[in-house]
Amino acid sequence: MAPKSKQRKGMGHLYKRDSSGKEVPANSKKAGTYWLAYRDTTGKRVKVRLEINGVPVTDYATAQKEQLRLRAPYLTGSRLEILKAVEADIRRLETQKEREMEEANPPLKIADAWAAYENASNRPECGPETIQYYKITWWRLVEWVEDTYKDTPLVYMRDVTDSVANAHMAAMRQLPWSANTYNKHLAFLKLIFRVLAKPARMKENPFADITRRKLTTNSRRVLTIEELRRVITTATGNLRALFEIGTFTGLRLGDCATLRWCDVDLQRGIIRRKPNKTLRSSGAEVTIGIPGVLYGTLAQCSQDTEYVLPDIAEMYMDKNKRTYLSKMIQRHFKACGIKIHADGTGHKSHYEGKKKVYEDTARAIVLVGFHSLRHTYASLHAASGTPPALIQENMGHSNPAMTEHYTHIDAETARNAAAALDLPQLVADDEQLAASGKEEKIKQQLIGIIQNADGALLNKLLRVITGGLLLPPPADDL
Repeated sequence: MAPKSKQRKGMGHLYKRDSSGKEVPANSKKAGTYWLAYRDTTGKRVKVRLEINGVPVTDYATAQKEQLRLRAPYLTGSRLEILKAVEADIRRLETQKEREMEEANPPLKIADAWAAYENASNRPECGPETIQYYKITWWRLVEWVEDTYKDTPLVYMRDVTDSVANAHMAAMRQLPWSANTYNKHLAFLKLIFRVLAKPARMKENPFADITRRKLTTNSRRVLTIEELRRVITTATGNLRALFEIGTFTGLRLGDCATLRWCDVDLQRGIIRRKPNKTLRSSGAEVTIGIPGVLYGTLAQCSQDTEYVLPDIAEMYMDKNKRTYLSKMIQRHFKACGIKIHADGTGHKSHYEGKKKVYEDTARAIVLVGFHSLRHTYASLHAASGTPPALIQENMGHSNPAMTEHYTHIDAETARNAAAALDLPQLVADDEQLAASGKEEKIKQQLIGIIQNADGALLNKLLRVITGGLLLPPPADDL
C-alpha cells in the first residue's frame, strides 16, 4: 500500500494505480490512473476511479479538481447538495460496477453471435435448410454493418441500436425483394436478437418495433378439367405419376415427391401422411382417400423401393436438382399451352447474335405451378359438395373454426371423399389404366373379405361367384 499523503478531513484519500494495479501515492511519477477512497454517509469505505466523460483521469492537477468537486458538497453544502452528491455517487458506483463486470465477462460480440445462436437452448427447432437460410440472413447483416460503419466499427451485438436496425432495414427495402422475402429477413433478425438478449446484455430488441411490409398475395389459379386432362395425359413416366398424385391428393410438391410406400395403404384405399410443412410444429397427420384413377397408377408402380417415385424423390431431396425439377414441371405446363406467369413479369430474354440478353422485366408473378393442383383439388371437392371442414382436414390446415367438429378422418370417410375425384375424363386416352385400377381395387377388397370369412360364408361366396357349379350347397341350406 502506498503511503498516504496528508489530506483534508472528509475529502477522502487520493491515490494512483499503475498498469499492474499497484497503488502508489497521488504525487508519484509513475504513470497510472487516479482513484479516490472515502467513507460514505453510512461509514462504509468506498473506492472509485476518477473519470471525466468515461475517460480515466491520469494527471494530478485534474485529479485534485475532481476530488474537490466530488467531496466538497459533503463538507460545505446544504442538505440538498449533499443528497445530490450522494445520488451522483450511487450512479457513479453502479456504472463502475457494470464496467468491472463487463471487463471480467464482456457482452456477446457480433462476430460470435452466429455460433452462440446455433448452440442456444432457447432457440426454436428447425431443419437444416432453414438454419442455412438463417445463417445467410445473419451474415448479410454483418457484412452491411462492416461496410456501413467502417470509421466507427460496431463490436458488440448491443452496439446494434434502434437507429442501426432501422437504417439496415431501410437499405433492405431498396433491394429488389418481394414483401415476403423482406418480412422473412426481418423476422429472423427479431428472433436472433430475442434469443441472444441475455448474453448480449440487451434490454430491448432493436428490430422489435420495425413493421412488416404488406403482402400482396398472388394465389395460384385453379386449373380447368380440360387443362388437367392435358397436363396428365401428355406427361409420361414418373412425371405423369407425380401430377396424378398432386391432383388426386392435394399434397404439396415436397410431400408428393417424397411419398413413401409406408404412407400408402392400397388395400384400404387411403394415404396417411404427415406434411413436411407442419411436421415440426403440429405433426398432424392427414388421411386422404385414393380415387380409382390414382389407384391404377399406384398399383402399377414398383413397391420394392422406399419411395413411390424414387427418381423424383432423389431429385427433390438434392437442393441443386430441386430447381431442375421445378423447371421441368413449369416447362410441362407451358408445353400444355398454359400461361404460367402474369403478363409483363418473369425472366424474358432474346439473342443478339450469339449473346443472350435478359430484358428488364418485373419479378415473376406465378399464375400456375404445381401448387395449382392443390388449389384445384380443394375446388373440385367443394364443387362436389364435400364439407368445407373435411377439405380443410384433408389438406392439413389447422384452422380450429373449420375443424373443431372434425378432429379425425377415418378410412371410410376418406374413401367417400375420394369418390369426388373419380374423374376418368382426365385420362380418357388411357381407359385401360383406369379399368385396371378399378379391377385391382375390387380384387383387393374381395381378398380382404375372404381372409376374414369363416368356412360357411366362404362356401356361400364361392357358390355366388361360380354360379353354384363348383360346390354343391350344404345339406342345411337345402
